Amino acid sequence: MTWPEPAGPGSHRGTLSIDLIINEAMLLTRTDGLVKLPMRRLAARLGVEAMSLYHYEPSKAVLLTLMADRSAAAVLATDLVIQSCPKRSTTPICRNR
Repeated sequence: MTWPEPAGPGSHRGTLSIDLIINEAMLLTRTDGLVKLPMRRLAARLGVEAMSLYHYEPSKAVLLTLMADRSAAAVLATDLVIQSCPKRSTTPICRNR
């Protein structure tokens, strides 16, 4: 799975989106784990107030579900690519076939 690049503090004021929130939450979780995913910390990384996040998703539970959905979709997409690889392909992802 390819992980998005970190947003950095204060870089998304006025351009916040659910995709951006999910990307940043996944990065934060990847480096610090799920336990260290407080909404205030996520908001600070995005350069917004914590309450701004709830405009895009109603709760942390919904955010976690969206993160799980995105991860599952990435795994399924990778699996589909690998299944479609020719048997003797030299493409890196196809070598795992």
